[in-house]
Amino acid sequence: ADNTELVEFIDREIALLEKKSSSSTPSKTQIENESIKKTILETLKELDKPSTIKDIQSANDTLRPLSNQKVSSLITQLKNANLIERTEIKKIAYFKAI
Repeated sequence: ADNTELVEFIDREIALLEKKSSSSTPSKTQIENESIKKTILETLKELDKPSTIKDIQSANDTLRPLSNQKVSSLITQLKNANLIERTEIKKIAYFKAI
């Protein structure tokens, strides 16, 4: 009897967790970041050479006011999505669109 009650409880909790995770919508910041990532990709394609974060920021007016850390974080997300290639030369990171 205890086993059946436990299984029912676990099933109920799993259903609640699935409902909670499926209803989440992207936040305002996540939507803005997607736009910035597109801008980063376009800028890298225009530069058409391995570039540092500073190079990327100075090449685009939209990216210029952003902090290096924010741009770096978004570039890392793009790299993890296999949209950007990272190379390191003399301990300096260069990025290029794939």
